[in-house]
Amino acid sequence: MDGRTPRPQDAPARRKPKAKAPLPPAETKYTDVSSAADSVESTAFIMEQKENMIDKDVELSVVLPGDIIKSTTVHGSKPMMDLLIFLCAQYHLNPSSYTIDLLSAEQNHIKFKPNTPIGMLEVEKVILKPKMLDKKKP
Repeated sequence: MDGRTPRPQDAPARRKPKAKAPLPPAETKYTDVSSAADSVESTAFIMEQKENMIDKDVELSVVLPGDIIKSTTVHGSKPMMDLLIFLCAQYHLNPSSYTIDLLSAEQNHIKFKPNTPIGMLEVEKVILKPKMLDKKKP
């Protein structure tokens, strides 16, 4: 050592430790124990019903282009996009050219996500519709 005092630019660069995140606010809700237990039981019952539907086969009416109606059976665990591919393969159609619409027993349209199992939806009729392809501009 040559007796110099260390200057700040000579000291190794140190990072400040990150501050910890604040604790979440404490919940001060007071709920009736019996009503909470009832809601948990009813939720469990609904989930059990849905799981039972997924494990069963689902009977569907399929409306093909040209209003041809066919009937098919699929397993309730089949995701919706797999259903599209399955139906298109079964009826010799190109899956990239078609979409599916779902109708309930009351003829209401059913919204779904591509990975939703068919057994979780109350589907009675599947409509295979040709996609409306826009002409691409050069």
